[in-house]
Parts: sequence; C-alpha cells; structure tokens
Amino acid sequence: MNEISNFLSIPTPNYIECLDISNLYKQDVVAGFLTFINGERNLTKSKLYNLENKVEEGLSSAEQKMELESDLARIKKACHIHYQKYSPESIPDLIIVDGGKEQVKATQQVLKEFKLKIPVIGLAKDEKHHTAKIITNNLKELEFGKHERIKNFFTNCQEQVHRYAINFHRKLHRQSTLKN
Repeated sequence: MNEISNFLSIPTPNYIECLDISNLYKQDVVAGFLTFINGERNLTKSKLYNLENKVEEGLSSAEQKMELESDLARIKKACHIHYQKYSPESIPDLIIVDGGKEQVKATQQVLKEFKLKIPVIGLAKDEKHHTAKIITNNLKELEFGKHERIKNFFTNCQEQVHRYAINFHRKLHRQSTLKN
C-alpha cells in the first residue's frame, strides 16, 4: 500500500473501494462497491445495489429510467446511494472506478455534494480491453511504466469488482427472466 501511496502521491490507501456498474442492454442495472482492506478483499464491507429499483424522490418513473440510461448517470446514482450514508470516520482512503476521466469526474461530483474528500482514480483500458493507465484524481493520465506490481494489483481489483457486480447482475437477471 505504501508503494501505491508513493506512486499516486496520496496518503496510504489502507481502505479502498472499487466501483463497477453491470447491466445487459440497460436491464437489471447493478452497482458493486468491492472493498479492499490492506490490499485484501473484504466482502463484509462491500455492497451491491440494484439501481433499477431505486426511485429518487421527485422523479417520475419515466424520468428515473431516462436518468439511468447513461453510464455516467448510473455511476452518479450508485455513488449517491452508497455515499449518502457514510460518516467521516468510515470513508475509504481511495475510490477506484472502472473508466476514464468522465467516470472519475462523475464520482467526484457526488463526493463533492456530500463534502467527502476522497481521492478517486479511474482505470482506463486499451483497445484490447486490458488495464492500460490510471486517470488520477486531478484527471491526468498516468502510465504504469515499470510499476508492474501496482498495475497487477489494480488490474486484480478491477477484475474482482467486475466479477462481483456481474454475478449479482446475473442473479437478478435470472430472477427477472423467471418472473416473466
């Protein structure tokens, strides 16, 4: 964790949350926040959300559906639901979002609403869908260079949160298919 701290120029991130959104053609939209404490996955602090069933006050169901159709809106919605209940002593040291500058900015906007000062990074993929670079908290692109251990750690986090969210998505999709 100290190596990551030095690489990103942030305090040591002992408590990390990774965010991933999963859906199939805008159906059964889910968000997963997978927690890592001291570099190890911690399922007890991790959370899953079914975004399609979350109706925000003041929005009609049609407006809610339109809002959730955008990937950035999904990220904002997930962060809003997840971080609205946080107390300052239980916030993560780092948030990792799957995506680039726009995904980082969307996450930062919600954190700003709640007056939470948490570094956010994005993990951007190349054309072969491999983790290629980091989008830093100040929206700069950072190459991994010789930092193979850091790249492996972040890639592992990205893959684990993806599996975590997609498994929940598949479960919901099976349930909705059986209902129909």
